[in-house]
Order: sequence, then structure tokens, then C-alpha cells
Amino acid sequence: MILMAKFLGIVLLIYVLLGLYIYLAQNRLLYLPQNYPLEHAITTAREKGLALWPTQDTQYQGLLSETPTEPAHGTVLFFHGNAGSAMGRTYYAQTLNTLGYHVILLEYPAYGAKAGSLGESSLVASGAEAVHQAHQQFSTPLYLVAESLGTGVACAVARDTQTLIQGLLLITPWDTLPDMAQQRYPMFPTRWLVKDQYNNIDNLRQFGHPVGILMAGQDSVIPNSHTKNFIKQLDSNHQVWTFPDVGHTDWISAVNIQWWQQAMAYIAGGSQLTQ
Repeated sequence: MILMAKFLGIVLLIYVLLGLYIYLAQNRLLYLPQNYPLEHAITTAREKGLALWPTQDTQYQGLLSETPTEPAHGTVLFFHGNAGSAMGRTYYAQTLNTLGYHVILLEYPAYGAKAGSLGESSLVASGAEAVHQAHQQFSTPLYLVAESLGTGVACAVARDTQTLIQGLLLITPWDTLPDMAQQRYPMFPTRWLVKDQYNNIDNLRQFGHPVGILMAGQDSVIPNSHTKNFIKQLDSNHQVWTFPDVGHTDWISAVNIQWWQQAMAYIAGGSQLTQ
């Protein structure tokens, strides 16, 4: 009986310690930034045909890629996923430039060479400021495009700046971060341990512009159930493209320039399309 009590005590202690680790280390589990010096950011951006925007210091908001054809159809602010940095997302700039858009690959605080701290409030505040700055600088319509973690940042930014933007394209979005975390760690009360909420449902509750959504059928990072729950509760006019044979990171192989053209046309006009 005493041995059993000791055993249960050890199990409980391990359980509590693991739960404490999840709580204390959640930023390290959620955010995986790539960092480099400012000079490296400036040089590498130039080599890729980009420029730090709107300043050339650690307060920069992102990497600007301007379409060579004027006038542009609009300006796209892109929110990347949780790993790496904006510098690794040149695919989006190249693709959307081809379609006639200016593109700003937004950088998060504490990512790349950008100063700041990690966390939902910090990332969302930075993104909202970037929208206001882009609105002042560019006379073209503004669109938000986001992938993975970036969909959570973009939805919160869209909530705060919806009068300045015309549409939203979300690649592999979810419903709420606590619900996702609870499914990932079901043995703990994870929902109550998560500090960053990224509640995409609430953030788009009153959103009045078209929302395009890409769902990867084999997504093992963001289960389809969370994407479907998000879609189910959307009030906005929306269009969903489902690619059943691709996952969270290889969905790019399933789309082409025609899809991008269709998706951007949808969030610009909001006319319902045949999936």
C-alpha cells in the first residue's frame, strides 16, 4: 500500500512537472524564429530583389517586393508561419508580383533582424501598425494573405484594421489555439495553460470582407477538424479550396498560378466561385 502511494505520488509529480514545462516553455514550443544581424538582412534582401520596409533598421516591418508593372492591382501583406523568417517566403512575393501586386513579406518581432518580443499581443500590434503604414504609403487596395501561425496573426489584425483592407486569404487556418493545443496534449488541461489565444472565430466574427481559405486534406499540424470548425462559424462571405492529397508544408505542390489568380480575384471581389 505504501509502495503504491509512493508510485502514485511520483506519477503525480511527473504529471505536474510536465504540465509546468508546457506552461513555461510554450513560447519555445510555438515560436521558432530564425535570427540574423541587420546587415545580413539588408544584404540578403537586396540579393533577392527585396528591400527592408519601411525603414532600414531593426524596427523594419517586413520585406518589400514591388511589381515591375504599374499600376499595381493592389498591395499584399503576407504573414508567415511560426518557423524561420520572412526572408524564406520569397515564393509568395514572386508569385504575387507576377499577378501584378506589390508584396510586403511581414516580419514578426524577435524574428529575422527585427527587434521586439514574442507573443500574440506583440505580433498583432506590429501587424496592425504595418497595415496602417501600408495604407498611408500605397494608394492601391490592401489584402492580407497568411499561412499557418500567420493566419492567427492576420485574423486578429483584420479585426482591428478591417476598414483599411479589402480581403483575406488564409492558408491552413484553425479555430482557436487553446482548442488545438488541447487536442495536441489531451492528457493535460492544456486549454487553460495556453497564454496566446489566436481565436480566429471571434476575431472574424464581425469581419465584413471576403475570406478565401485553403485546406490541406492531409494536414497533420492543423487537423482538418479545426479548419472546418473555423469555416462553419464564419459570418463573412467565404470560399474554400480543399486539396485532399497534400499536407501542411507541401500544399504548394497542388496550386498553380491560375489558382492564385482565382483566389486573389475572389478576395478582391467576393463573388462565390465553384470549388
